[in-house]
Amino acid sequence: MADPQVSRLSKDLLLKHVVGGLRGDFLSRFGLPYAPILMSLPTDLPMLEVRGWQTDLLFRLADGDILHVEFQMRNKPADLFRFCNYNLAVAEQYYPSLVFTLVLHGPESSGARDNLDTGSNLFSMRNVLLGKEDGEAVLRRLKEKRARGESLDARDRLDLILLPLMGRHRSVEALLTDVAEVAGSLPRAEQEQTVGALVGLSYHYVDEAFSVALLEALKMTNALQSLLEDTVARGIEQGVAQGKAEEARRLLRLTIAQRFGAIPSALERRIEVADLGTLDRMFE
Repeated sequence: MADPQVSRLSKDLLLKHVVGGLRGDFLSRFGLPYAPILMSLPTDLPMLEVRGWQTDLLFRLADGDILHVEFQMRNKPADLFRFCNYNLAVAEQYYPSLVFTLVLHGPESSGARDNLDTGSNLFSMRNVLLGKEDGEAVLRRLKEKRARGESLDARDRLDLILLPLMGRHRSVEALLTDVAEVAGSLPRAEQEQTVGALVGLSYHYVDEAFSVALLEALKMTNALQSLLEDTVARGIEQGVAQGKAEEARRLLRLTIAQRFGAIPSALERRIEVADLGTLDRMFE
């Protein structure tokens, strides 16, 4: 995605929100027999045979096993071999941990085989057909709860995060506008994690137009703006705390440019010579 605003969000921060959004009810929602998600793992492995390949998500589970999650927006039979090869590479890297592959299918995917038998090797995976769920019905339920002034619980917020992958009966833009509206109505702390997980997962969708539509809808409700502001604020606080003036200057410039446009030369000179305490006060 080439959105200049979203590029300011670090992948680490988005992944943190994805883990937070999927931890807890994600696996139990589908009745999957795995331990809860504990943390994310790096997806770039030092094996020659998978170099240049990029898996979607890799998680350490609470029991020490590993979950490899992929997203399939359209059927691609060749992907079965890619999933198998990556699963083996992860198993080699983290042996003796067990490695399980889970594939989430969007509305344009009709599913896939759950195993690949090559003779000496039998690779199996779990398929979840999210695209077969009625996203419109889920969205109506969530909107009705918010209209009644009720809070969305953890399972509701998980449904909202996964909703863009569910089935729909109208355009992507129309659906995602409603998704963003519900996300933007959440309390600030819940909104940040939910929106962060929505954006973070959208990086893994095959259909880029889908992701762009989501970002546009989030920007319309200012939900994405809130996440950006929180990210910059935390970055400046961290820069001040760690004595990193240059990082604080960089983030302050981003904030000013985002809100007001070009930075006047006089202000630029003040930023350049400011110490950490002054930079913190300028941001406030």
